[in-house]
Amino acid sequence: MSTRCMIERAFIGSSSNTGSQLTWRNVDQATIYGAEFEARTRLGMITPALRNVKVGGNLSLTQSEIDVPCFEYADDGSRCLRGPLVFRQVNDESSTRNLQGQSPYLLNLDLRYENSETGTSAGIFYSVFGERLSVVSTGSTPDVFTQPRPQLDVTFSQRLFSRWTASFKAKNLLNSAQEKVYSFGGESFPYQKNETGRSFSLGFKYQIN
Repeated sequence: MSTRCMIERAFIGSSSNTGSQLTWRNVDQATIYGAEFEARTRLGMITPALRNVKVGGNLSLTQSEIDVPCFEYADDGSRCLRGPLVFRQVNDESSTRNLQGQSPYLLNLDLRYENSETGTSAGIFYSVFGERLSVVSTGSTPDVFTQPRPQLDVTFSQRLFSRWTASFKAKNLLNSAQEKVYSFGGESFPYQKNETGRSFSLGFKYQIN
């Protein structure tokens, strides 16, 4: 699929007074293609004891490509000379790179238990995405990449009476940090790291009708 006027997050400018500034900009054209696979099944086929258990998964594979704009090669953002690419992880012959914000893969897995007779519902959910270009740079400023961040969540709900239901949720049990790095010469250097921590919630629901 070919798209036009895509919006990207980028560093522009590089002077002793202002340095690089973070902004948004348009790219003329991008090519995106990929495939998505999904599978879900109940485990009752293995044994009747697992008839209320089901598993599922979803995998998205995506390849994106844009022509590197000429101003990304120059420190001042104005020259359009085809000089050697020092910081960018692209081949100077192809002069292409990935689209900002596009992960090469996204994986979701889940394990669920649902029992309508007892009013019990539980689930375990896992997700992870591949490294993606977070901020595009120009000239001598390295690009910023968001690192893969696995996440594990758990949910549970139980019907207590005819109209009452209790629920519990736990998010980010792996306590994975949101990490962004500069990439230069095959090595990574810290740019930003946020630790959101784990979260837990308990709720009660009363059904009127």
